Amino acid sequence: MRIERIEIQNFRGFYGDHEIDLSVDDKKSVTLIIAENGVGKSTILNSIFWCFYGDLTENTDLKEDVVHDDAKKCVVSLTIIDNQLSTPQRYVLRRFLDKGSKQSVFKAFVIDDIGNSKPHLSPQELVNHYLPKALANYFLFYGEGLKSVFTNPEELKRAIEDFQGLTAASKSKQNIIDIKDKYVRKDKSSGKKTNDIKINEKAFDKEKKNYDDALKKEKECTENAAKENEKFKEIDDKYKKSNSKELKELNERRKTLEGKESKLKSDIKSAEIKRIHELDHYSLSVLNFPNSKKISDWIKTSNTQDGVPGKYHKMYIETLLNNKECICSTKLVEGEHHYECVKAKLAEADSTELRERAKLVHGTIHNIEKSNIRFKEAYEEIEDTIADLRDELDKTRVNLEDTNNKITRLGDANELDIEELESQRKKYETARDNFLIKAGTWKNIKDLSKNKQDQLTKELLKLKSSTFSDEVKIKLNFLQKAEDEITELIEVEKKKAKDFIFSDMNNSLNELSAGNHEFRFEKDTWMPRIIKTDGKTLKLSDGEKLLKQSLFFATALIKHSNRRVHAKSTKSIPGTVAPIVADAPFGFLDGENNEIAAKLLLDSSDQLIIMLNSKSFEGDVERVIKSEKKKLGKVFLMEKLYSGKLNKNNLKPVKIFGEVHNTAFYDNKIESTRIKEIKIK
Repeated sequence: MRIERIEIQNFRGFYGDHEIDLSVDDKKSVTLIIAENGVGKSTILNSIFWCFYGDLTENTDLKEDVVHDDAKKCVVSLTIIDNQLSTPQRYVLRRFLDKGSKQSVFKAFVIDDIGNSKPHLSPQELVNHYLPKALANYFLFYGEGLKSVFTNPEELKRAIEDFQGLTAASKSKQNIIDIKDKYVRKDKSSGKKTNDIKINEKAFDKEKKNYDDALKKEKECTENAAKENEKFKEIDDKYKKSNSKELKELNERRKTLEGKESKLKSDIKSAEIKRIHELDHYSLSVLNFPNSKKISDWIKTSNTQDGVPGKYHKMYIETLLNNKECICSTKLVEGEHHYECVKAKLAEADSTELRERAKLVHGTIHNIEKSNIRFKEAYEEIEDTIADLRDELDKTRVNLEDTNNKITRLGDANELDIEELESQRKKYETARDNFLIKAGTWKNIKDLSKNKQDQLTKELLKLKSSTFSDEVKIKLNFLQKAEDEITELIEVEKKKAKDFIFSDMNNSLNELSAGNHEFRFEKDTWMPRIIKTDGKTLKLSDGEKLLKQSLFFATALIKHSNRRVHAKSTKSIPGTVAPIVADAPFGFLDGENNEIAAKLLLDSSDQLIIMLNSKSFEGDVERVIKSEKKKLGKVFLMEKLYSGKLNKNNLKPVKIFGEVHNTAFYDNKIESTRIKEIKIK
């Protein structure tokens, strides 16, 4: 499917009638639309999205404001071509909305060879055949949104199977099974029923009821999940429009700062306790240090050539002898025994023993001095640490106060209750996920019942086969053969798709991406994951998520669809190929990745409509497009029409393939946007 023409009337920022004839040529399938920010690139994307689904893309502001402010009604028409048929078939899809009305009207028309049209009976089924909404974000996307399109694995799986034609094939298989069952159960030639046949049919009826109940429950849960998801999106839109993101970041910063403040206080307390322990450890040395210094000074001043502390001993004894009286009050008489004993002490005053004792005193004093030095160093280190921690604590408190002030200001300026919004978001998100889990459980029950039904049908066939009429046998054999072929074809196509996408994504990773990574599917789903060499899932940045996961996957899916559609086979399941409409696809990428993304889009797309501003176009993207200029069919420039007075200094010129074009025009009655085609030289 390709989009041949877009017609827009009074849609959002586009006032009046606007037409864009896109390039649909096989060899020149690329249309380039250049527009500066705020002119209307996203409006082009939304016009297609709205026409297809009656909704706007996820990032769109004021979704309810579809009709231009100066108009009473808006209309979007798309002319699409099914180019996969031997004779291309055209359809016109048209959606319109009256201002004030909440529900748009959607119609589709089949266009014949001479341009006549007739209404299509199921417009939405027609759209879903070519591009199911679950897959729309891979083909109709804005750059910022493609990074998060993987949300519901089961929904993604169903959409891809529908996109490949497998859903239609599965329905055909079920129709065959139902017809077989009808023949088996209604055949009159089988004669009297045996007990085994009755038991089998009773078991089949039970499983059929289980299947129908499970199918009903699965559908209810899926619908409820969709309703809860709509509520979640509505709250999420309000949440995004509020200051919630900034407030959330500030609250996280506040928690970090509060944690840091608490830790710094704890560290200061620990340092102070350590200081007390050091004081306790060195207390004796510290207290004895003044005395040891006095002792040291006394020893130094009392030191004589004969040793220490002989000088004061000698003076004391000589005093006793001169005074003729001993310390014990005994009179000292020269020549008597007592006198001679005291006099003998003079010789001992300079003895080696006293000198040895003096050395011990010196050693003790030295150890006290060393301990005091160690204490001083340890104490100063602890004091420095405490000072640094207190400085850091003061800075943290200043930052915390500043953060609290910002939170208060934002909270006062915000009309919405952020905590309430977050609570509601969580509530609806949890409810949605719970319904999806229940839907998955009912699906498993349904699939189990279906398998049991198939087994019981085969057993019933065996039990009744001998009694069937020849006519019934022929019909049943034909139907069984058709069922087996469709079953095999579905399984083969599923495996081919996964094998091809697996291989193509890994080739893209190896050829275009730095790092030794590998792509894998998550269990039995279509959810792609990038795996590191150690087997763990790679944590992707926004740019990597856009490029390696979403864009690599989408382009691989498109390549596979192209490959299958153009394959020559007697047995083919009809699928579809959709165009890529990309609004600012390079916003999250750097220069090298821009070039990679541009090449991917150009090489893989059956039809590519790419919209970007002049800044994104210049450089790597322009170089890639120039190198593939043979694929470029048309180039359009979007111009902004302002109601204000002419401003020659603000004509907003852009350069496209070397030529300068103004994009701003003034003195218009109503502000709008217009689109003009630029001839490619």
